[in-house]
Amino acid sequence: MAHHIPGRIRLKLNETAVRALIDRKSAAPDLISVLQRMPGIRKVSINALARSCTVEYDRRVFEPQMWNALAQGNADGGGDALLAAFREAKNSHP
Repeated sequence: MAHHIPGRIRLKLNETAVRALIDRKSAAPDLISVLQRMPGIRKVSINALARSCTVEYDRRVFEPQMWNALAQGNADGGGDALLAAFREAKNSHP
């Protein structure tokens, strides 16, 4: 996590993720599309040069500590709920 204020989080992407986004041009739009299908996600942007992904979200849907829990691998802190929402959005059809 690079920066987080309630309602907006900027995640640092590792080199492998950035390379995958660059090599597979459809990967970034696919990721953005899935994230934007999640209820409570307002806007998603990826900056491959800065190696970051910024997510603007509704704090009433995803509490700020859920993002912190996810970043720390803490399922009990709400990270599991975020992953479940992502999986549901990924499996839904627009």
